[in-house]
Amino acid sequence: MATAKKKSPLPKGAAKKSPSAIESAITHHIGIRELRQDASKVMAIVESGQTLVVTRHGKAIATINPIVKDKFQHLLELGMITPATEKFDFRNWKPKSPPASAELLAAALREIRESRF
Repeated sequence: MATAKKKSPLPKGAAKKSPSAIESAITHHIGIRELRQDASKVMAIVESGQTLVVTRHGKAIATINPIVKDKFQHLLELGMITPATEKFDFRNWKPKSPPASAELLAAALREIRESRF
């Protein structure tokens, strides 16, 4: 007796790494039952950057979106910044060199103003 193969509720090729602009604009609809049965596949699709709309009886009730990383997390992943190793205590902070004298600042400002004209 041949058994009918159940068709996946998720679109074919939905877990691709680099979707085109058109594919990224398309939102996929999935029913609650399919969401429960194929939760790991749904999460794989969301991790790939796609948005899913959850429906109940054909009506949209929720969306599942991938988390958008903030700029800080993105820079951390790229290795462009490193997190602090200890907490900064501004009450005990002392500058490494004394501030510039008033004459030096006045000369610098005068030079900037003269260079404009």
